[in-house]
Amino acid sequence: MEIKPTQLVAVPKAEITGMNQVQILESQAMQSIQLRHKTVSRIVTPRMYIYRLPHDDFDYIDKAWMKYVADQYYPGWTFLIIEKDKLIENGLPSAYEITGRLKWWEDGIWREGDMSAAHRIQRNSAGKLVNPGNDLKAAVTDCLKKALNTYLNIGDDVYMNQVERWEINEKETQDLLNAADKVDDIYRSMNYTTPFTGQIQKKLDDNIIHPGNLETELANLKYQYDIALQQQKKLMAEGYKAEND
Repeated sequence: MEIKPTQLVAVPKAEITGMNQVQILESQAMQSIQLRHKTVSRIVTPRMYIYRLPHDDFDYIDKAWMKYVADQYYPGWTFLIIEKDKLIENGLPSAYEITGRLKWWEDGIWREGDMSAAHRIQRNSAGKLVNPGNDLKAAVTDCLKKALNTYLNIGDDVYMNQVERWEINEKETQDLLNAADKVDDIYRSMNYTTPFTGQIQKKLDDNIIHPGNLETELANLKYQYDIALQQQKKLMAEGYKAEND
């Protein structure tokens, strides 16, 4: 499966006014970083790299896939163990705790983030260690995968960290404004002033309207439109009656 890294995005002309070259580059880098993380977050993990442990209801991702995606989008990344400890329970080591540091190069910026994870030490029925090397390795792997997901958004689809689209697009925006204007237009024909278009515009400016409530807003405008039509018809009927009295 081929994954193509994202490209540097252009800064809209409206934002360039009054910006020096450094500010323009910083803005480009920030937008490119946002686009990359959004793109990585939306990658669908192939089913062959998703697994479950026995007696576990959670899905996990194979480390190989997560490293592959990291290599494609964040080449040059590194992961360093900075602290290793054992958790004690009833006087005996019960788990390995690992703290690691993920470091990655992104649009001219070295970024880093720390992550901790623990993995229980397996013992047999006699209380003897089963395979401490594997337990320690599992703790390191857990720590790495948590860092790759938390900081680089790899595996968001499996680990339920995706954020659905929260902005409405240009067509949806225009549909809202048109619907509001249709309501206002009917009232204007009756020499009334109504605030529907202004209210919708303010909600858009304040980012109150989003995909989650878009249909509710449209339904409300449709309801207001039907009321306006009824009032218009009533007014016209009363005018017709007055003319014929």
